[in-house]
Amino acid sequence: MSTVLESIRLHQAAHAVSETVADECIIINVENGNYHRTLGPASTLWEQLKRPVNFQDWLTHAQGISPDLSTEALAQFAIELLDHGLLAVEPDAAAQIRALVTSERPPEKTLRLETYDDMADLLLLDPIHEVSEQGWPHRPAAA
Repeated sequence: MSTVLESIRLHQAAHAVSETVADECIIINVENGNYHRTLGPASTLWEQLKRPVNFQDWLTHAQGISPDLSTEALAQFAIELLDHGLLAVEPDAAAQIRALVTSERPPEKTLRLETYDDMADLLLLDPIHEVSEQGWPHRPAAA
């Protein structure tokens, strides 16, 4: 199993930008305008993904932060990141990560990713090219 985990390489997607303050992290997907929030261990684990890491090393780091964290719980968090377009992996790695979640009942969510889409229109607005005479954040009238 550890050989499989070592073969899975993951890192933050290029279109995911984030800022961490204390134990809270805000992540913005600049492709769709959704923003996400993580707290505590999830924020620390997100920060570790700034550089490519294999799943086994990520799991070892995660269990150093939260000793009771299972492989399945970390895989579930990775799947959430994948599903929201925040995580970059090689094509077959996504299926390998999904295969790590074996129980029918999802594990308790110790790593939380909160998702918001209420500001997507503003976050996707190009402040240089898509503004009215009033300035940002007002869109020009449709022609």
